[in-house]
Formats: sequence, structure tokens, C-alpha cells
Amino acid sequence: EHTIYEAETVGAILGTELVRRERRVGRVASVALDGKSAIEGSLVRESRPSHYLTDLLHDRVAAVKRRHCGLELTLRWVPGHQDIAGNEQADCEAKLAAAGDSSSVRLLPAVLRRPLPVSSTKAK
Repeated sequence: EHTIYEAETVGAILGTELVRRERRVGRVASVALDGKSAIEGSLVRESRPSHYLTDLLHDRVAAVKRRHCGLELTLRWVPGHQDIAGNEQADCEAKLAAAGDSSSVRLLPAVLRRPLPVSSTKAK
């Protein structure tokens, strides 16, 4: 029902939300992703399939910066399956979520509490 790009972008949205919810952060924070499509997609402003998720990501980044003034937030690529702390666990959690076993809806950011529309790319 969904593309890898959509899954990675949702992961980036969730990562930025975790940063936003922190009481204290330093001057610099990163959200690490082991796929590049969400990072590359975040740089594109014109409309394309699944761009609504990129818009949500931009909104979440803006919310982080409002809460943590002066924070430098980076979406950072990390190579998958390279023993990077937390990466394998994040992949496991993503697979569980894709199978329908995910977080309680009330714990999710409001923008992700409803099911995502079926991807037009995957529907073809």
C-alpha cells in the first residue's frame, strides 16, 4: 500500500516529533535515516506523489524549531546494517508497524493518527 519513500518520510516525521517532545536539547540534533529518499525528498518543494508527507515533515521541523529556538536540526543518512546503535531496532519497529503492530494511536503525532492514503504509485 505504501512506498519506501513514504515509510522513510513517516520515520523522519516521528523522529522530529521525538526531538520536539524533549524538554532539553543541545544546540544540534539529528534524525538518522538509513534510506536517502526522505532526505532527498525533503529538499524538493514542487508537488509530486506523496508530497503531502514532505509537507508534514516540513511542518514538524518548523514545530521543533519553534519549541527549541536556535536548534540546528539535521536529517542525516546512516548506512543500514552497519551496527549503528538503534538502527536495527528502528528497522524492526518499522516492520512491526508495517504489519499493523504499531504504537498506540494516542502516542502518535496528531498528523499521523489516521491511516495514510494508499500510495498512487503502489496502486498502479
